[in-house]
Amino acid sequence: MKKILLSILLAIVIISAGTATALAAGKPAHPGPYQGQFSGFVSGDHNSRAPIALDLTHEDDEITGKVTIGEGLFIDGGVCGSVSVPAAEQMVTGNTAPGHPDQLDTELTFNVSNLKITVELEGHISEDGEKIEAQAKIDLPWLCGRDPVIVGALERDS
Repeated sequence: MKKILLSILLAIVIISAGTATALAAGKPAHPGPYQGQFSGFVSGDHNSRAPIALDLTHEDDEITGKVTIGEGLFIDGGVCGSVSVPAAEQMVTGNTAPGHPDQLDTELTFNVSNLKITVELEGHISEDGEKIEAQAKIDLPWLCGRDPVIVGALERDS
C-alpha cells in the first residue's frame, strides 16, 4: 500500500504543477497572467507543509514550466498507508481553461497499482495576478477511508 500512496503523491506533484498549467486564458499578443515565477507552500495532513515553486511561461493558451516541491509534506491515506512526500522537480505543460481565466476546476485520473485514483483540482489566481490558491482532493478507493486534501498558496516572486 505504501507503493500505491507514494505513486499517488508523485502524481500530486504533477497535479500541483497542473494548477499553474491550466488556470488562465492568454492572449496571442503578449504573455498571460501565469508568466513568471511563483513560490509558496503546500499543506497536507498533520499540519505538514512544504515549499513549492513554479517557473512558468504562458503564451496563447499554453503554459509550460517547472514545479519544484521541497520536503515536509505528509499525506495520510488511511488504511492505504501514509507517506512523507520526497522533494521533487517536474516539468509541466498544459492549456488554459476557456471562459474563466482566473479559475481552475478539473479532474485528473491516474492508474496506480491497478487502482483508479481521481484527483479533483481547484485553483484561482488573484485579480492582480500576484497570488495563486489551489486545492487538490485525492479520491482514494473507499476501503482507504478518508480522501486526503492538499492546499497550496503561492505568490509571484519579485
